[in-house]
Amino acid sequence: MVDRPVFVPLGLHQFAEMTKGVPGIQVAICLFLLPALMLSGCEKQEKVVAYTVAKPPPAVKPASIRAAVNNPVEPKAATAGEMGRILGAIVPHGEKTWFFKLTGPTRAVVEQVAPFLDFIRSLRFEGEAPRWTVPEGWTEQPGNQFRFATIVIAGASGPLELTVSPLPTGDGDFETNLLANINRWRGQMQVAPIEPAQLEKSTMKLDVGDLKVWLVNIEGRLGGGMGGGPATGGPTAKTPQKNADSPRELPPLPFAFTLPEGWTRKPAGPMRLAEFEVKDGEQRVTISASTAGGDLLANINRWRGQVGLDSVPDDKLRESLRKIEVGKLTGDYAELVGPETTKPAQTILGVIVQVADRQWFFKLQGDGELAQREQSRFEEFVKSIQFNK
Repeated sequence: MVDRPVFVPLGLHQFAEMTKGVPGIQVAICLFLLPALMLSGCEKQEKVVAYTVAKPPPAVKPASIRAAVNNPVEPKAATAGEMGRILGAIVPHGEKTWFFKLTGPTRAVVEQVAPFLDFIRSLRFEGEAPRWTVPEGWTEQPGNQFRFATIVIAGASGPLELTVSPLPTGDGDFETNLLANINRWRGQMQVAPIEPAQLEKSTMKLDVGDLKVWLVNIEGRLGGGMGGGPATGGPTAKTPQKNADSPRELPPLPFAFTLPEGWTRKPAGPMRLAEFEVKDGEQRVTISASTAGGDLLANINRWRGQVGLDSVPDDKLRESLRKIEVGKLTGDYAELVGPETTKPAQTILGVIVQVADRQWFFKLQGDGELAQREQSRFEEFVKSIQFNK
C-alpha cells in the first residue's frame, strides 16, 4: 500500500499506508475526503488576479471567512462525463470545518497526489485562518466572498483547481456531518453513496500537528449533479441517491500492466490508485498501487509492523531486501511473512520503486498461504509494469 500512516489505514487504512513514515505526520493507521462546496445557481464571480506564493499566505481577515461561510459555492467540472478523481481533506477547527478539494481528470489528479499530501501536511491555523505552504508549480488566488482561497495547479492537460472553503460544523455527531459531505462529493462524481459502516474504510484519518484531518479519494465521472448546498449534518442533511448511470468501468492508470489470471480489479480505496483482489474460499489477498513519500526504512518497517514483525535497523535494511525489475526500472522488494502465532498468519509482498521525483508502492497483502501461491503472479505483474512517459 504505500501505506503511510496517516495513510495508513486501512487497518491501518489505505490512506495510512501512504503517509506513514512521512516526517511530521502521525497516522491512525496506510491509503487517497471531500466536500468542497456545491453551488446551486451561483452568480458569476469577478475575475481575480493570480499571484505565486512561495511562503505561507498571510492570515485572511475574519470578515472574509464569514463571507465564505455565508456564500459557499463550487464550480462544475469543465468536462462532463470524463473519468475523474477527487482528492479531498476535511479539517474541523473550532466552530468551522474546512474543506480542501482537488478535482479533475484522473491522470492529471494522480500526478498531484504527492504535492497534495505535502500541502495538507503543511496546514496550521493562526486564529481563525488556515496557513499553508504552496508546492512548487501551484499558484494561489486571493479569497473572495464565495471561497476562502482557490489554488490553481498547472498541468500538461490544462489547469486544475484546489478549492478551500469553510462551513459551520453544524449540529449533531461529527461523523454524521462527515458522511453527508463525503456522499455529496460522491454524488458529484456520479458514484453511489456509502453507508455509515463504510465510513472508516472510505477515509483516512491523520494527525497534522494538533489538527485532525480526514482524507478521501473518490473515482468516478466529472460533472455530476450539483444540487443542494454543503451538508452540515443533522436530520436535514440529505444523502445523494444511487445514480443509475454510475460508471462501471474503472479510471485509467498512469502505467500499463499485464493482469494476472484470477485477479479482479476493484474500486480503489483512499489514496490507492489501483486495487486488485484474489479470493480462494475464506482466504483473500489484495494488491494495491499507490504513490507517496517517506524514506525506504520507514516504509519497510511500517509494513513489517502490519504483519507482526519487529522493525529492522538501518544497517540491516539492505539485507532484508532484494532487487526486482519494474518494467525498465528497478525496485526494492520486501517479502514479509508474519509469525504463525497470528491467526490467520499475514504476508506482505511489497515493491518500492522510484519513478521520476516520486516513489511508487506495489503491495500484495493477505492470508499467508494464498499470498505464497500468488507470489509468482505478483512478481510477473510487477515486471510487466510500464509507466507512461
